[in-house]
Amino acid sequence: MSRSLKSTSSQSRLARQRPSGGIGRALAAIGLAMGALPLLAEAQSTASETAPAHPGWSGSAFLGAVVAPRYQGSQDSRVLPGVGLEFSYHDAGMGTVSIGNRGLLWAPVLAPSIRVHLGLEVDPGRVDSGKRKLGLLGYRPGSDTLKGMGEVRATGVAVGMVSYVLPEMGGLALSGSARQALTSHKGRQLNLGLSYPLYRADDMQLTLAPSLTWADRRYQQAYFGVTEGQAAASGRPQFTPRAGIKSVQLGIEFDMALSQQWRLAASLELAQLRGDAAQSPVTQKARQVSATVGVVRPFQF
Repeated sequence: MSRSLKSTSSQSRLARQRPSGGIGRALAAIGLAMGALPLLAEAQSTASETAPAHPGWSGSAFLGAVVAPRYQGSQDSRVLPGVGLEFSYHDAGMGTVSIGNRGLLWAPVLAPSIRVHLGLEVDPGRVDSGKRKLGLLGYRPGSDTLKGMGEVRATGVAVGMVSYVLPEMGGLALSGSARQALTSHKGRQLNLGLSYPLYRADDMQLTLAPSLTWADRRYQQAYFGVTEGQAAASGRPQFTPRAGIKSVQLGIEFDMALSQQWRLAASLELAQLRGDAAQSPVTQKARQVSATVGVVRPFQF
């Protein structure tokens, strides 16, 4: 998960602890399912981080499919191609700098059981039309059912994530993240979660990851509120949500080696909107399901 103490995102999730380091993130990225990038990025990172980190440049490519709600609270889902390309640079003293589907991130070198990520991500916003044209932000969340609600403009998001692994508890990882939008709605989200490897072998891992997400008033207003002007244009009743728990999530992640070069990665996220987010006139369905499946190809330079 989405991060002061992360991702599903579907649109909010944090980078979780994986076994034995990471092969990397990125210096260039392609995301054809922007509305589900947190889920796509999680699937790619799950597989790529099963390999040990090596000094210098590395990366991974992902090709698959993503199923996600058309927007937060939508009762309809959409199947989109999932394409990802990540590159990263690892230094034994500096850590790992990466850019990709998870954004621009720096992971400094700390204790083996502690991971920290600092960087920038993208919140793709939302449109009030089903014609979500492919552009620099990919397919943005949106639907014709939002007509009259206007656009939530895309924004950069400052992110901080931390996770702590308890080896004595079978690899249980505690994690937290904070995300702060830099423009547009300028909202903030906090995420707390844990992950536990239900099954782990040399070439396969199955992980369970529950979490919860809190959002401030500005984020809630942007995605679940209805202003007086929006009420007049859309026919929805005016609604002013408060800050609070936005959603609880349960993630299931699967990674398996297909060969020395290719891995299979799959993620399923069940999210339940809570509080004012669930009661919003914008929300058609409080229970949200997202999934991604594809193949990952790690590589070294």
